[in-house]
Order: sequence, then C-alpha cells, then structure tokens
Amino acid sequence: LTKRLEQAKAEGKKAEKALKQEMINNFQEAYRALEVPEFLLETARSLGRFDLYLCGGGFRGWGYVLMNQHKVDPYPIPIINGFRVRRGDFHDTVSVLDSVSDSDEKIFGVSKRRASQIPAVAVLVNVIMDALPDITHIQFCQGGVREGFLFDQMPQEVRAQDPLLAASLPYASPSNAAIRGLLAAALPSTSSPTESRHAPVSFSPQLLGALANLLFAHSRVPRESRSAVALHSTTTGILASVNTLSHVERALIALILCERWAGDLAPTDEVFHRQLSRCVSKQEAWWCQYLGRVATLIGDVHPSGRVSGTHWRIQLATEWESVVKKKDECDLLRLKVKCNNAVAAAAFSLDSLQERAEKVEKAGKKKNWPKDYGVRVGVTIC
Repeated sequence: LTKRLEQAKAEGKKAEKALKQEMINNFQEAYRALEVPEFLLETARSLGRFDLYLCGGGFRGWGYVLMNQHKVDPYPIPIINGFRVRRGDFHDTVSVLDSVSDSDEKIFGVSKRRASQIPAVAVLVNVIMDALPDITHIQFCQGGVREGFLFDQMPQEVRAQDPLLAASLPYASPSNAAIRGLLAAALPSTSSPTESRHAPVSFSPQLLGALANLLFAHSRVPRESRSAVALHSTTTGILASVNTLSHVERALIALILCERWAGDLAPTDEVFHRQLSRCVSKQEAWWCQYLGRVATLIGDVHPSGRVSGTHWRIQLATEWESVVKKKDECDLLRLKVKCNNAVAAAAFSLDSLQERAEKVEKAGKKKNWPKDYGVRVGVTIC
C-alpha cells in the first residue's frame, strides 16, 4: 500500500482518488462476501454497536499510538490484544499522525518500521471507515497469519472452547463448579426497585467461571504479595497471554482477584490499581469490590477450594430491601449466608465468618464507594 500510495501521489490527485475508491469497493465487496448471518446483525442493532476486529502489524502500531493517547495516562495494560476504541477515536487520523511525527516521543510498541507505515495505515483507516459506516467500535487483536493457520489445524471441539475458561482451567480447584455457583448466588438476578441498581452485564457466566477457576490460584504466594500478584495476573501474570480477552475483562478479573486477597497493596501497586480501575465503569468498579470481598468469605469457608456435595458449609442468596436514609428511601442489597450448623463448628470459625461479613457490608458504605457509585449492603448469617 505504501508503494502504491507513493506511485499515486506521483501521478496526481486523480490517481490518489482512484486508488482510494478501488480500496473502498474492495472492502465493500469483501464484506458482502462474508455473508454475515442476519441474527448477528440483529444482535448488533439491539446492542447499538457493531464491532470490527483488526489484526496485522500496521494496525497494531495504530492501536499502540491510540493507547498512548488514551485518557487513562499512563495506560496500565501493555497488551494490544483486546484493546478497544470507539469509531471516533480510531478515525482521528490527524492526532495519530501528529503523535508519530513528534520524533522526540518514544511510543511503546511502535518501532521505526511501524512508524514509517503509519501514513499508509491512516489512508487505510479512512477507507475502512468510508466503506463500513455501521462500525461503532474497533478491537485490536494480537494474532496474525501464523496463528490463524495453526488455529485452523486444531480439532473443532478445541476451537469451540472459550479461551478464558480454557486458560484458567489449569488453576481450578476440583469444586470449581460449586465455587462458581456461590459467586453467582451473591449477585442479584433483578434490578433494585428504587434506584435500578443491578450487577453489570460484563459479569458474564464465562467471567464468573474463570473467577471460580482462579480463586485459589495465588494461595501459594506469600500472604503479603497475594493481592499484588493477583492484581497483575491479567497483564504480566498467568493470564497475560490469553487471547480474545478485552481490556475491560482483564481489569475486572484483576480487580476482583486483588480484592479476594484483601486488597492490601504497596504504594506502587496502589497507583496501578487506580489506573486499572479507570479502565472500567464506576458500576463495574464497585461490583468488583463487592464480589471480591464475597470471594474472600468463600475462600475462608473453603480454604482448600473443595466443596462437599453432601456436607455443604454455606449457601448464599440475595434480595433487595428498602431502607430510609436521611428521609430518603434507598435500596439495600441483602446477602444471606446460610450456615450448615452440622458442620460449621468443625469446618470454620463463625467469628472469622462474621468478620468477613462485616467487610462485605463496609463495601456498601458511601465513604467506600469508588467513583461515587455503590450499593448499600447488609449481610445476614443464619
């Protein structure tokens, strides 16, 4: 493309315009040839978003420049795979070209060779946006031709696996399904009646399944380091190489696992925690804190990660209640922890359980709400 652009510029503006139109036509024809199923189009319309996934070194270079310009500065996730931007940011070719033209600034992930390709990629970006006007979001991918070829050689049943669940499965306890059930039971299935509070849609079954797999992955790490190691697990740790994982999902998993180990961080890690929190919404930030503290409670009751099918220890359930605060009616999430009295005394300390329950309740106090969003919480042990 760089060579053809140079040739077209030498021939004049008419040749440049003809080249761009040729590219637009080719992209539109390629899209028609994909024959995107109607149900996918309907899903995109209902969600109000149509995603474009890009791979290739030139596009990755473009993505790293956008990452360098991100409002979260410095950007905490140094992985291009899963980096997502809105159409307007992706299409802002002027600011990208300005960043690359500043020879004094070294941009992570952009070599001299990649920087030299940026002008050609800018033309390609303009063409793609003209050819595919319905695209609303762009996600950058790590894979290339080699990875695609190898993926194509895998059996169908392997290709059908969820990458996050497959990557986290080696760290799962024998009772990961039961642990997942406890985590899911701690999330309300309905919205609150007054303020319409609800668990984020990003807390998907796949995410909860991965969390259940990873809940005890860092138990062998020294106690003082568990929160920090868990916080870095999705960027430089055990999940750094997972494919298809968006940056929001990386942040969610890291924040929840960090809180699962009490969230005790050194000052340098606290800075990273703040930057990672800025990669998620204020709703997601609070629910990460809440679910992480529930995970701590679950981990204390089942320290080995094993849940007996016949001698269960705790069961969790939630319901919404209405309370009055400063003459205003507010919602309160009631978490019910039902203990099996037949095994409770021998299996775990009720005093310790009460301490963990109080920690969960503290997440519901307004002074502990991240980004001025939160849900009032009450915990009942019965």
